[in-house]
Amino acid sequence: RAFYARFGYEVAYTGHPLPKRIDEYRAPDELSVQHYTGERATRGPVLALLPGSREQEIRKLLPVMLEAVRTLRRERPELAGIEPVIGAAPVLAKAQLDALSRDFDVAYVRGTYDLLSHAHLACVASGTATLETALFGVPQVVCYRASALSVALARRLIKVKYISLVNLILDRVVVPELIQDDLSAGRLSDELASLAQGPDRDAMLSSYSELRSQLTPYKAARNAAEVIVARATGGQLRDAIQ
Repeated sequence: RAFYARFGYEVAYTGHPLPKRIDEYRAPDELSVQHYTGERATRGPVLALLPGSREQEIRKLLPVMLEAVRTLRRERPELAGIEPVIGAAPVLAKAQLDALSRDFDVAYVRGTYDLLSHAHLACVASGTATLETALFGVPQVVCYRASALSVALARRLIKVKYISLVNLILDRVVVPELIQDDLSAGRLSDELASLAQGPDRDAMLSSYSELRSQLTPYKAARNAAEVIVARATGGQLRDAIQ
């Protein structure tokens, strides 16, 4: 609100719709995944790979995520039992996914919420999915890579300290952000390993609780409608507090 006040705009904050949406979601008892060998249930703690929904970002992020899986398997024996599962966007055809499944021995699912409801860890493309992952209580590493020109333009035009919604809302580094040259299979695997268990994982989960409190009021859609109706009928613009 303070930001808009600097420009003379009167605003009301009515909450965010995601907490209610996620709380109302009903997760399956077990996660059923697709593998090139057929459909099956997961066999261990799940590492969610969420490379985004657009073809360009998937092309830049998914190969790094899959190489990080190989690095974890090779260098982190304590995580040998973790099962990587791709949250597959519609732009990825079944033939592509089956080929990736065979080449990297990973599974995939189409339902992101089904995946997050059973995930132990996640690596996530920057975007709304970072907030969804946090609200599901899954420790995560945020990834972003674009063309050098796009990044140069963004840095000139957009003046924010962070790229993930979690860090932007809490105004501090809660989830690690691996951007451009910082995003590598080795660095990603190290960050994921540090979040598998221990103090880094506990600290992130604690911050997620704080994040939820920042997104109240709870019934954002209804609150927004009430504010709009009040304003349209001559009432005062105010925050909805339900």
